[in-house]
Amino acid sequence: MDARTTRIVARALLAGCARTVLVTLAGLLVWSVLPLALGWQPTVVMSGSMEPRIMTGDVVVTRQVPAAGLRVGQVLRVDDPAHPGRELLHRYDHATADGDLVLRGDANAHADSTPVAPAHVHGVGVLRIPWIGRPAVWAAQGRYLPLTLVGLVLITLLSAARIPSDRADADPPTPPGADGPPMRPAGPGEAERASASDREAPVAAATLATAFAVALLVGVGTPASAVFTDATHSAATFTAAPQFERPSPAWVQPTGAHDAYPAGAVVSYQGGVYRSVINANVWSPSEYPPGWERID
Repeated sequence: MDARTTRIVARALLAGCARTVLVTLAGLLVWSVLPLALGWQPTVVMSGSMEPRIMTGDVVVTRQVPAAGLRVGQVLRVDDPAHPGRELLHRYDHATADGDLVLRGDANAHADSTPVAPAHVHGVGVLRIPWIGRPAVWAAQGRYLPLTLVGLVLITLLSAARIPSDRADADPPTPPGADGPPMRPAGPGEAERASASDREAPVAAATLATAFAVALLVGVGTPASAVFTDATHSAATFTAAPQFERPSPAWVQPTGAHDAYPAGAVVSYQGGVYRSVINANVWSPSEYPPGWERID
């Protein structure tokens, strides 16, 4: 392989890699926006309360489900009872005696203190697209340095994705009088065949890169969808989180309303595991048994 062919192949491979990254990013964006056509709602996760299953910057797509179809363990998008005008994405932990829903973030030790009425549920998680919403998180946090770096990377990829013309690499003709065989005119169709041959390597590399990008997009999309499809009978991202992944904290006597246990709080006490069924619970399970539910 001569130097000219090496340059052509190297440029084609560089362009193919850049195109692969760009097509992958475009595919993730499509996965985030396309569900709107079905009436589903994409939401950027802005906090880490659902980590490690759902990370900050992921896009979670939710769909509306009748109240009768809500199940414990589902990830719900609801009106945030603690912050009017905002929404919350937490897991359905249990229901109160009044039929309201108590949610909990996977990263939180205790359930949310304020139950949510079923009428305030706007959707159930069905799809997760990883990290594509990071720029939105950075913008909300005022972190302009990573936004600038992402912009520069995109510009670089767009520039590299264009395969430059190989005319600059063409061998210069032998000047008259120079050593070597005399130049002869190209025969009919000879120039076209040479040009087509010079383009074969770049076209082949670009085709391989496109095929790889499509395969990568299929690999990214399918597992994310399956995460929600198996929501009622597996331990994937949107299934019910195991209740006792971490040791339950030991019950400690509250000193006032500021550290009283909310409804849904789980503690260990005298060899058992209990969940508080009332808000502002300052009694131990032995002092006020109706305030606690043994769940171990």
